[in-house]
Amino acid sequence: AALADSYTVTVSGVAYDDWYLPSKNELNQMCKWQRGITGAALTTLTTVCVGGILNSGTGASGFGGRYWSSSDNNLNFAWTQSFGDDNTGFQASDGTKSVTNNVRPVRAF
Repeated sequence: AALADSYTVTVSGVAYDDWYLPSKNELNQMCKWQRGITGAALTTLTTVCVGGILNSGTGASGFGGRYWSSSDNNLNFAWTQSFGDDNTGFQASDGTKSVTNNVRPVRAF
């Protein structure tokens, strides 16, 4: 989370420094978008990211593996989201904070 918070990128002279580590719900929404899930299933937070067809559009491809969320499960564990082509899209609360996973910082819009 600290790495995402400290990240800055400059585009056409404008500095963007409002990056953050998304919550487990935000990562799930991103996963569903990546899989081309639409309609109520996309906008309903309780719908899990399963199935669909991988979206090949800009920003959707190239994200495989497990990603950290900012959502803690307890002192030692945080939620992770699976992104990949295995169509599982699972979330897990057993992400031991001492292991390495990917991060996918986002900006508010």
